[in-house]
Amino acid sequence: IINSNDPSIIMKEDELNSLESHIHQYISLIDSINKKGYVPNLNKGFIEVELLLKNDKFCWKPSGEGNHRSVVVASLGYKNIKAILSKVVRYDEAKYWPNVVNGLYEQEEAELIFDRYLNADLPESQNDWISYCNRLILGK
Repeated sequence: IINSNDPSIIMKEDELNSLESHIHQYISLIDSINKKGYVPNLNKGFIEVELLLKNDKFCWKPSGEGNHRSVVVASLGYKNIKAILSKVVRYDEAKYWPNVVNGLYEQEEAELIFDRYLNADLPESQNDWISYCNRLILGK
């Protein structure tokens, strides 16, 4: 349980409590895909993706099942990834998004998050986490 809303504290707690588990999970997945390749089947299923649309710009992002697999296959240099489209999210329909309707996010907040995904623009609060991962993985 993390008893803070401060992004720096959340990242530190995550480092301390779950990083080792994530590392082992990724190593196991990398080994498996290196040995067998990425071959979705009925047991493991396809990576689920959402298509984000804003005017004439679009991107896809992993959602639901397959977040870790999508990172691993992309980092291993796969040029094509078999996936299944789970949802289309249109920017111009933001006022109808479930977490806007239920009040979890103001529409402007939800649109900001959408734009960050669409433009691959991480919030500044992620800098500590990125630096930590670079030091751990790349020795930088």
